[in-house]
Amino acid sequence: MGTRRIGCVFLLTVGSAMVTSSCAALEPPKPRHVTNAELTAVKTGKVVDVDTSAGVPDANVIVTWYTLSTGIPGYGSTRGSWCDLQKIVTTDAAGNFTIPDVSRELNLSDRGTHVGETVFGVATQTHEKTYALAVFKPGSVRAGDMEIVNQSREYAKQRLISDLSLRRLPDVEARADGVTLKPIQMQKADLAWGDLWAYYARVPLDCSDRMANDIASPRTAEIRRVMQAKVRPMACELDAKTPIDPLSFSAFVGLSHPGALDTAFVARVKTLDGAPNPGRFDPLENVSTTAGTLCRALREEEHQP
Repeated sequence: MGTRRIGCVFLLTVGSAMVTSSCAALEPPKPRHVTNAELTAVKTGKVVDVDTSAGVPDANVIVTWYTLSTGIPGYGSTRGSWCDLQKIVTTDAAGNFTIPDVSRELNLSDRGTHVGETVFGVATQTHEKTYALAVFKPGSVRAGDMEIVNQSREYAKQRLISDLSLRRLPDVEARADGVTLKPIQMQKADLAWGDLWAYYARVPLDCSDRMANDIASPRTAEIRRVMQAKVRPMACELDAKTPIDPLSFSAFVGLSHPGALDTAFVARVKTLDGAPNPGRFDPLENVSTTAGTLCRALREEEHQP
């Protein structure tokens, strides 16, 4: 599942479904200002268990640097956000991680307020730069992440799309020769299938630049494969009569077929369920099915020539 803001409209891609919503009062508080030095400096941190405070090894810390662009309402300036850079680092045996110096990779030249002529006259546009972290480790979730996931699901059910994200600007504990971040708390979690699909679908691996080019870290493909290996078998492990609601179906399609909108798989499921016009793709269509149908569709897919 991914969300991109285009102008003052949000586009949500959830597996086979895309829905739009105009800006509502759902945007998060404005993040603190981050200096250029903090943006580019080496940053060290630690991922710890919320219950024991012990370090959590082999956790993937997903770091995204991005631009927030704001314009004057009523003018032709672009408003939205885009990714500038993404890194994924892994915690060591003690839970420690290091985010490298990115001063040679991160372009800060367009940061600030820009003034330009439009057909409406002079308009200003501000490009604010910031960064945020997300954490992924199978069998665990960062403290507070599931609350965000569940709130996002409620918004999606109402077709309201917000800026809610698992990316968070970290708190800075100290500054010395680099930047030290406050510990990130994780907790072990044995999620039920619906919660796990919803959570995995919200892990922020997508990273597109201003021109919508994919610049995600090469390691995102590895994480997607881990998710796929976990999610695909679950369809056949559930009771065949288990109902799969549209949001769960969309999450499953995105996770089981990463990297592309798999309309062929969606059509296969619709065919098995006897839906009319199964080959017709409607981005606003809500597809409901059962675990048994998902399982049959996967098995047919695996055995096709």
